[in-house]
Amino acid sequence: MHPAKALFKEKCAQCHGLNAEGNDLLNAPTLASQSSLYISEQLHKFKKGIRGGDAKVDAVASLMSQQAKTLQESVIKLLAQYLSKLEAPKRGVVENESAQAGEKIYQKQANCISCHGDYGQGNDSMKAPKLNILSASYIAAELNKFAKNQRGLSADKDPHGYLMVKTLKDYALSEKNFKDLAVYISTLRKPKEEKK
Repeated sequence: MHPAKALFKEKCAQCHGLNAEGNDLLNAPTLASQSSLYISEQLHKFKKGIRGGDAKVDAVASLMSQQAKTLQESVIKLLAQYLSKLEAPKRGVVENESAQAGEKIYQKQANCISCHGDYGQGNDSMKAPKLNILSASYIAAELNKFAKNQRGLSADKDPHGYLMVKTLKDYALSEKNFKDLAVYISTLRKPKEEKK
């Protein structure tokens, strides 16, 4: 058994689920198979109060910040490694007009593809998280947080989050655009590699 499994069950599973599948009712994201680099970076931001530092701005993130403050560096590393190795849950695919509109935004209008990849697989070198494991409701909620200056507030302390804030403002995306993007992103799946 991985040394972080018991710790995850004790400290994290209540919100993120026993298999790190996430919980839309709590706006707790899927963590299973997310990049260990991204998980570690976000836990550090929560620990330092860069994310969730003000409960009036984001009560959910504030709860996460309180949890992360108790974590030692070695524990953060173990949790990130453990979670990155878990299998993400399979999600149903919704193909509709909203997904089609979201595809245009993702692929061309806002050029999300340049950081997050063709299939929302993320890019560690750009510190861009995997999106294709996240639920549409979580994606839309987080896009709204960036747009409302509840996340990514500091170019110095959170340059990648700040880039998201700037990108959303530069492209003047609306709440409807966020919903369309979220629906499209939740449909993304990396094609199975061809057998050799």
